[in-house]
Amino acid sequence: MKSQMFPLIFEEFIQTMFIPPHFAALALLSDFAQDHLMDEIAEICGISPYEIRQINGYRQGSVTASGQTLSEHKVSLMQVIDKAVVNADYHKKREQFNSKK
Repeated sequence: MKSQMFPLIFEEFIQTMFIPPHFAALALLSDFAQDHLMDEIAEICGISPYEIRQINGYRQGSVTASGQTLSEHKVSLMQVIDKAVVNADYHKKREQFNSKK
């Protein structure tokens, strides 16, 4: 399968970016890396990874890095995180993890 070409406009230059068919898998890797960086930032700030996500997570009306305002659809990131924390018993597991350090 051939790579797809997408124009990428940067300042006044137009470049061509080649994206392989398996690009979606690469996107997941970058998401994982960004998520791990949030854990590192939380540690530097002396707060839990959960707290840093509570502070920085997108909410209704948030503005993304690309300037999009999240207002025309339901933004439920915080509800998903809260439900995952409860269902995974996150706080208990985090406490156990921290006690092993």
